[in-house]
Formats: sequence, structure tokens, C-alpha cells
Amino acid sequence: MIIVGMHRSGTSLVAQWLNKCGLAVGEELLGPGIGNIDGHYEDKDFFHLHEKILAVNNLPTDGLIGSGYIHIPTTLFEEMTQLIQKKNTLHMEWGWKDPRTCLFLNYYNELIPNAYYLFLIRDYQEVVGSLIKRGFAVKEQAWLERHTGWFKRLKWRQYKRAKAWKQHIKETASRYLNTHILYNQKILDHIKKPPKERFFIANYRSLIKNHELTLNTLVNEWGFHLEKKSFASVFKSSLLSERIDFEGYVSSEDIKKARRLEQMIRQSIH
Repeated sequence: MIIVGMHRSGTSLVAQWLNKCGLAVGEELLGPGIGNIDGHYEDKDFFHLHEKILAVNNLPTDGLIGSGYIHIPTTLFEEMTQLIQKKNTLHMEWGWKDPRTCLFLNYYNELIPNAYYLFLIRDYQEVVGSLIKRGFAVKEQAWLERHTGWFKRLKWRQYKRAKAWKQHIKETASRYLNTHILYNQKILDHIKKPPKERFFIANYRSLIKNHELTLNTLVNEWGFHLEKKSFASVFKSSLLSERIDFEGYVSSEDIKKARRLEQMIRQSIH
């Protein structure tokens, strides 16, 4: 099972929940970080493979890109093939999540033609806002680590922080929105290929109320041997980001694209 979605769309949350339900999502998982205090639940094997692919294409390894052709060299395609074979040997049922998987769906469709896809969709305003918030938290933490004196920290809190926050939104909002557009376009392109019975699309917020429907699909229709575990045990409403006003820093055309793609994906299945 491939858990697919844009960054900050709930893929970590769902991978954590399904792991509790009994799905193998990796032998060694990426640990917690800013924005994912319970862990990213990303299989390090896929995580590092995707980093290497992006690096050889001279693209940011975090996958936060809005365009760019991605070619997988023969050596890395062989590594991808061997990794899938290794997982199939270790587990009868397994899966993984890494938002950057969206960028390689055509390759995975070739290598795992019978895979099931659980797509997570989240409103562009929430996704971009969450990325802005996380990115600023990383910058702020780095600044505070460099400036330990109480007076400089006081100046930061009272005078500099607000200006730095506004500048951060200005510098990153368009990049994050274009990444959201690219990832959702990749998802939309992909769901036109395999049988629809192998797709399930869940909205991030509706999943909070309808998680049992998702689990029932995975168990009763897809045949995964999963136990029913409480979704509330992994979901924390306190981690939901408040919406950030960033639309003054992005083009209206990009906003229209983002909205249109979200609507088209939701109309495709379920």
C-alpha cells in the first residue's frame, strides 16, 4: 500500500495509525522533528532513495519543487527495484509513505502494477500555511541557537520576529503553493491509469470523522489484515495549524489552479 499525498497533508498521521493497525511501514523510520513530534513514519530506505534521485537531478532533496524534469538513472532504478523486492521478501503486506513519492508515481506504477494507493488530500490554504509555519519554526530555532543572550532574544521577540515572519511568508508562499499544484497534478495524472478499485482518496479533515470508512475499505475491499485501532490515539487537534494569510504573496492564477486540481481529484473517485 502506497500512502500518497503532498507534504503536510496527513500522510504521517495516517502512516502512524495504520502502523498501529498492523501495517508494516518500514524497518527503520525517520524520527520526530519540528511539525511531526510523534515522528514522520517514513521508511528511511525510501526516504534516502528519493533524496538521491532528487540530488542527481540537481533538485532540492526536500522535494519542495514546482517544476523540473526528473530522470532516474539506471543505477538508482535498479536500487528502487531491489528495494521493492526486499520489502516483498520481508512482508506479505507492507507499505510506505513519503510525500516525495508523488514525484515518482509513474516509476512505482511500472514496478508495482498491483499496488494499492491511499491518497491524502488537504486544502491548499492549510498545506501552504502549515509549510510556512514549519519553515519559520526551523529558522527561528536556528536563530535562537546562535543567539543565546537574553537581550538579543528579547529584541527578537519584541521587534525582529514579526518582521522576519512577514519576510518568510513573502519568500516561501509561492514556492509552497506551486509544490502543492505539482504534487496534486501528479496525483491526478496517476489516478487515470490503474483500476479505480485500487485507489482510495481521503480528505484530511473528513478523515478525522470518517476514518472507519477508510479502514473498512482497506480491510474488506483491499484485503489487508489490519486490526481496528483508535484514530484518536494518534490524532491531536492541537496540532492543526491556524490558517495563515499568504494569498497576497501568490498569483491569483496559481490559486485557481490549486482549487481546480483539488476539485478534480475529489470528483475522480469516492
